[in-house]
Amino acid sequence: MDFKQFKNNKGNVTGLCVIVDCLAGKDEEVLAGLIENFKKGRPETVLPVSIGYIKTKGDYIIPMLIQDIADVDDVIIDKVRSVDHICDVKSYIFNLHIPEEDEAKEQDPDQLFLAHGMIFIDVESGKDRHVLKTLAHSSDEDVQINFLGHCFHSFDCDMVAFVSAYNHNILFEWVRSKIRSIDGVLDTDVDAISGMEPLIFQDELEQLMEELATLESD
Repeated sequence: MDFKQFKNNKGNVTGLCVIVDCLAGKDEEVLAGLIENFKKGRPETVLPVSIGYIKTKGDYIIPMLIQDIADVDDVIIDKVRSVDHICDVKSYIFNLHIPEEDEAKEQDPDQLFLAHGMIFIDVESGKDRHVLKTLAHSSDEDVQINFLGHCFHSFDCDMVAFVSAYNHNILFEWVRSKIRSIDGVLDTDVDAISGMEPLIFQDELEQLMEELATLESD
């Protein structure tokens, strides 16, 4: 797959995170319905990457790449809201920033990043670029930032970041000590993610991350 098609006319890649809230006791039915819908097909301008269970803001999160925002409504209506037992859907649109290789620290090859989280960040006006740049350099040997971006189209945050760590305790401590201490960060909200289910093949996912990093440095 040529992921370069998702590069927009500003030279960026646009990300979309859809958060799904479902009725209690219907989680497995909703998950099965979402996976079935997305694997039936989709517009070429929208690429759902994975689906995972989240703890606070809803029940499931689906990160996607989008090329044409005109297709977002159809994807949410036909692929998400059409599933039985879904009671609420929220979405976050943002320009993806992938930390460059020299911004991220090398991971210990003997350990795996098994804990994932989405960080929702409130930023002081006028310090948006400073916070993004500082956050992009905040990965260390225990926590990796996969992507981040400004999120001004949301009512409840100014920036989002998807991160991975060895466990959630390390992730939460990293947010407390590193992210909340950045000048310009007003507040943070962290949602733990578990059980990530790929919606594209693993080799495509690896190719995607490699190409996104290349696009970021173009």
